[in-house]
Amino acid sequence: MTDDPRVSQLLDELLASNATPEAVCKPYPELLPEIHKRWRRIRRLCADLDTLFPSHDEAPPQTEGINLPQIPGYEVEAVLGHGGMGVVYRARHLALKRTVALKMLAAGHSHPAQRARFKAEAEAVARLQHPNIVQIHEIGDAGGRPFIALEFVEGGSLANRLAGRPLPAHDAARLVGALAEAMHLAHSRNLVHRDLKPGNILLTNFPGTPVGMCQPKVADFGLARQLDTDSGQTFDGLVLGTPSYMAPEQAEGHAYAAGPAADVYALGAILYECLTGRPPFKGVNSRETLILVRTQEPVVPSTVNRKTPRDLETICLKCLHKKPEQRYASARELADDLGRFVRDEPVTARPVGLTERVVKWTRRHRSLAAFLAVGVLLLNVLAGIGVWVFSERSALKRTVTEDFDQVVLAQKERKWDQARTALERAKARLGGEGPPELRRRVDQLERELALVGTLEDILLARQESGLADGRAQRTAARYEAALREAGLFNGPENPALIAARIRGTGLAAPVLAALDDWAHDWAGHDDSRQDWLLEIARLVDDDPASRPIRDTKLWENKAALQEFARSAPLANQSVPFLIFLARKLECHGGDAMAFLKRMQQAHVNSYLANATLATSLLVRDNAAESLRFFQAAAALQPDRAGLRHNLGVALGRLGRWDEAIVELEEARRLVPDSAHYSTDIGRALNNIKRPNEAERHFRGVLESHPTYPPCLTGLAYSLFQQGRHEEAFKFYRQAIVAAPDFADAHRQLKERYMLLGRWEEGRQAWQQWLACNPPIMHVWEGHAQFWLNASPTDHPAWDGYAELCLYLGNEAEYRRARTGLLERFAKTTDPQIAERTGRACLLLPASEDELKQATALVDRASTADTAKYGWAMPYFRFAKALAEYRAGNLGSALALLDGDVLRILGPAPHLLLAMVQHRLGKKDAARESLRKAIAAYDWDVKKATNREAWMYHLLRREAEATVLPKLPVLLTGKDQM
Repeated sequence: MTDDPRVSQLLDELLASNATPEAVCKPYPELLPEIHKRWRRIRRLCADLDTLFPSHDEAPPQTEGINLPQIPGYEVEAVLGHGGMGVVYRARHLALKRTVALKMLAAGHSHPAQRARFKAEAEAVARLQHPNIVQIHEIGDAGGRPFIALEFVEGGSLANRLAGRPLPAHDAARLVGALAEAMHLAHSRNLVHRDLKPGNILLTNFPGTPVGMCQPKVADFGLARQLDTDSGQTFDGLVLGTPSYMAPEQAEGHAYAAGPAADVYALGAILYECLTGRPPFKGVNSRETLILVRTQEPVVPSTVNRKTPRDLETICLKCLHKKPEQRYASARELADDLGRFVRDEPVTARPVGLTERVVKWTRRHRSLAAFLAVGVLLLNVLAGIGVWVFSERSALKRTVTEDFDQVVLAQKERKWDQARTALERAKARLGGEGPPELRRRVDQLERELALVGTLEDILLARQESGLADGRAQRTAARYEAALREAGLFNGPENPALIAARIRGTGLAAPVLAALDDWAHDWAGHDDSRQDWLLEIARLVDDDPASRPIRDTKLWENKAALQEFARSAPLANQSVPFLIFLARKLECHGGDAMAFLKRMQQAHVNSYLANATLATSLLVRDNAAESLRFFQAAAALQPDRAGLRHNLGVALGRLGRWDEAIVELEEARRLVPDSAHYSTDIGRALNNIKRPNEAERHFRGVLESHPTYPPCLTGLAYSLFQQGRHEEAFKFYRQAIVAAPDFADAHRQLKERYMLLGRWEEGRQAWQQWLACNPPIMHVWEGHAQFWLNASPTDHPAWDGYAELCLYLGNEAEYRRARTGLLERFAKTTDPQIAERTGRACLLLPASEDELKQATALVDRASTADTAKYGWAMPYFRFAKALAEYRAGNLGSALALLDGDVLRILGPAPHLLLAMVQHRLGKKDAARESLRKAIAAYDWDVKKATNREAWMYHLLRREAEATVLPKLPVLLTGKDQM
């Protein structure tokens, strides 16, 4: 339970909101006890956190424009920096005439716990007298604020000196060796630093002096822990330190378990950065970095910097083992091994062959070696060479074969990063040489792992693409090319031969996922091709129970499909296959979302499962629930641009625009030339009413993508918000010229015209919008169509158009629109769409066939489930009354126009009632109904801006013409009677 990633996600949600544990655990009640336990622990730690970090309500310590403190015996000269609790000053010790660094507890941080922590740091460092540890000169108190006078180190930090640039190997080894000696002293005094990093390593000498000429000094023991006491400051359960340099046990929050081995790990991380210019792990944020530290293997240093010596790389990787017991047993052992490397002696981190030992000995004793070499060569050159060659080859083959075994094991466990790391290790040992059979094996494994990456890229690119022309054909072509290049596929062969070839690799799982995804691309296009691919998949799958699921007959059997979705174990099925079944389930009216949630729970560590569920929730307007699955997917694969973009969209839907823009910017950083990602940053700026900034952004994008329609419409909207209407309309028209079927440009143009009351221009833009095929409202409807096979209705695009045409007096266009509505929606099963379509088609007398279709729509709405649509029943009854009136069934229409029906849709029911009453001969009642209708509504034409208002005006016109045919005469004061 404690390893369930949902626990961390729910705690994040709890911390980010004012919700209760019960509220966040509503979808997962089984996790509530664990959440309660963790939450109580967090609450207990709140006071301790205040001692580590300043409150968000407090202003940060000022470093400029403040009065420097007066400390007896010192002349404070300047502020060097500040942290959560303390300020560091450069000061002059007046008696000793030397410069010191004064670390002082900041004002406002005089809580007893904070003072105790500050004092504990001072006392800890005071016990450590070592040339590679910053020394303490004095501990004191000034005006109630404790201070420490520290050795002043003027060369700056190692972090500033590295700045992404690696050091020469021997300089790196000497530097970390010195630090290891210092930490051995600290450990011998039962003190663990817990925050070793380049920023806490200070260098003597002037800034700019080569690192090899500087003496490193360990600073900032603020997170140190005394091993032989329990001071209450261990913060077990809280992640303390700097993520990129934390040992895995620290990253797990087991602070009390972080002993000397954690510092050894951090020294290895520092050595890694000295060799490569970057830390071993660096995610886009702290959370992702911690996940990488806990779950991934570091990239082999020589992969980043080919100049890295093999011995030093081996030392570094031994420090970075996940398990503490596999690292150096002490910092002294690390220092000793680094010393051996510097002296060209064999290191203990790995066994070396006889030849390598001789070479290293020769480097140390060149003169003696030269003398002895002559004798050795003369006496036994042939025998010696034979022994060396045999010994070297045997040792090399043994170690490289072990690496190969680790690659294969990692492939079976689907741990692809570990497989790549083991392969890189084997390549480093071979160094481009070695026996041919080993090099061939390396080439084979490289091809296999490259195929894994290619197949994953194809699958995830499709996941992020949504609805796109030619998507299936492009995806199929990419799959075929990848499998051909890997030698697994040579065209339409016997499925058994291809399956045997695939099973002969360690790649059955990723290839099976690709086959499932590829086969589903042919659904409805080429059944024979689909059946052929599914047969290969059935033969590759080593789970006999899952093979029948790939029978296409199951997909069309609603009962069998729903039973599978409800009860079948999903953990052994490929995620792409399960996504396809979810789409089929949706087609049969099943609960696809429940199935996708089951899929995610069965594959909690699958990027695709989390991303698909998140996207499906988002297209259903459930951004809040989608967010945590987007975040889980981002933690698994932080460099997926499409995922970061979609996460930004979800945050924007929740009104968290600052966070949304960060994610959108990250998507653009990952794919800098993407017009789509760049444009959506501008759209976000428009949404938060920053049109001037949005305009500048869009114009910048257009420099690289001058005809990209969404960018042109985004710029147009930013101009419209600034009141520059005609300029905005110019860019809308440019977008339409660039892409005549870009529906969103027509939609926005129509809406902008109508906002200005330019109704006929708006109607014309609307007409052009409806001519697009399809008039999709926005990209997420395309995602819905792809992922759930749910055809997004274009009814929202048509909704209101017929009413506007008739309101503007364009009966011919109204009749054309009525025909279009019935062609598209006559068979809809959605009660609301049926009611609105039927009602719109009944605003004028219709032909017999049109009346029949419109009446059928209204009847379908009237029989909807009252438990779900009870609130809408009065609206459905009004539409039915209108249908009865058009059919001449006046008694039925009159019976429907009472009760709740008369209290909806403003004046419309009374207007219809007046016409029914008039035709039934109840003329006085008709006039009274008409009077009530007219008196109860504001008929200002400026307020007629939507389909209901247009309908009211239309019904009033018809009612007045029916009930008061001589209205102009009446208005002159003459009685109609």
